[in-house]
Amino acid sequence: MRLRAGTWLAVALLTAAAAVPRAWPIAERPLWFDEASTVYGAEQGPAAMLRWEHHYEHPPLSYALVWLATRLFGGSDEWIVRLPSLLAGVACVPLVFLLGLRLAGPGPGLAAALLAAVDPNLVSESQQARMYTLFVVTLILCALPLPRLLSGREPSPWAWVGYGLVLALAFLTSLLSILLWIAVIGTLALWTRRHPAPRALLSGGALAFAFATSLCHVGIGRLAYRLLEGPPEPVPEVPFTGALSEALQALGDLFGSPLVTWLVLPAALAGLLLLRRSGPIFLLLLLLLLANLAILAPLREIHHLVRPRYATALEVPVWIGLGAWVARPRAAAVRAAAWVALAALALWLGSYSLRTHVLGTPGWYAPGEAARRAREQVAPEDGFVFFPPWLAKLGWYYGLEARPPCQTGTTWVLFGYVRGRGAAPVGADLLAELAARCEARFDRARWLEHLASEDAALARIERGGEVQPAPVEAEP
Repeated sequence: MRLRAGTWLAVALLTAAAAVPRAWPIAERPLWFDEASTVYGAEQGPAAMLRWEHHYEHPPLSYALVWLATRLFGGSDEWIVRLPSLLAGVACVPLVFLLGLRLAGPGPGLAAALLAAVDPNLVSESQQARMYTLFVVTLILCALPLPRLLSGREPSPWAWVGYGLVLALAFLTSLLSILLWIAVIGTLALWTRRHPAPRALLSGGALAFAFATSLCHVGIGRLAYRLLEGPPEPVPEVPFTGALSEALQALGDLFGSPLVTWLVLPAALAGLLLLRRSGPIFLLLLLLLLANLAILAPLREIHHLVRPRYATALEVPVWIGLGAWVARPRAAAVRAAAWVALAALALWLGSYSLRTHVLGTPGWYAPGEAARRAREQVAPEDGFVFFPPWLAKLGWYYGLEARPPCQTGTTWVLFGYVRGRGAAPVGADLLAELAARCEARFDRARWLEHLASEDAALARIERGGEVQPAPVEAEP
């Protein structure tokens, strides 16, 4: 399909516009706790990553890219370790356009790209040294080849091996790829009814997954152990109603408002169903959407919380499903109304992303004013990590007690050897206490012990107040 120059110009403008809010705060915003864990995991080096020893849970590919970025740019400043996530988050916009183009045409592709450009979760994850934007890239790369692989022509075995490599890259990026693998298997199984050579299709799929498994066998073993043994620290039991409530809250946060989310999800599902005759990508996206919705509540049984980032796998189906409304309905009035509704949704999402993830609303991943002032007291060459207030209630997970002040705006801020240079000038040395509370049962205790020295400190900052060293509790 030949496209007009104006279409490619629109894609380029959307991509450039998407880069601005994603890149704006990555240099000035301090790392938060999990990002610091990413830096530490990357510092373990490629050998540890190949053995999956860089982190007790997460796959190594994003850590390897952070390690590569630190070597290319000669440091581990905030913008350097976040660069891989930023580039992947920006790349999602043209990639989702290509996916929408292949599935439904240029109009739906542009609509989906517009939503990807302003999506709050994707904007937020693009600003963090985490793996979720890279996962979205691998998800789209797994969807794009399906029409050719599942066409009536029998692809060569090498094509299936190449697809297995893409599946492996997805698994090496995030454990959310389990949903992707399940969706691909379901798509292959369902498509055999329409394929002229079902045996060849199944054997090709088996070859792809066999190759992917051979590349990911260490991680698959780790995952099986995690599922059988549970988390390294016991997760407090939560009744299913409580887990379901937390999952619904995470979905409500996904698009900035529960009301918006519960309008968007049914519309996206209905839009996907408009594409049911569009080929195997439709099946893949539908299965992904349903699988991600299905696992959110059960995930709480083995994980300490459910956040919007754990719904990342359903965002691509949502963008494509909403984009379908601008082309598939036969009535021109419906298509026009769909463009108006999508423009209004994009304005809402863009304004929410700007307020929350660019200007920085304290309580998410952005530090409050007190933490910003504290950072000004830290020399540029020193490391600075903050513990967001929304995580404070989970302090037990990182070895801290969830004290009442944590629920009223207290921010835990870590200063220290994240980059391995210099001494933090404020705060009390509490990292040794943190490591002691973690007691080596939790792998992150090794990181805390690595930081626990006279050159590292933890301070408790009351929002709007002055920096106060946190009291050191005497060990029994």
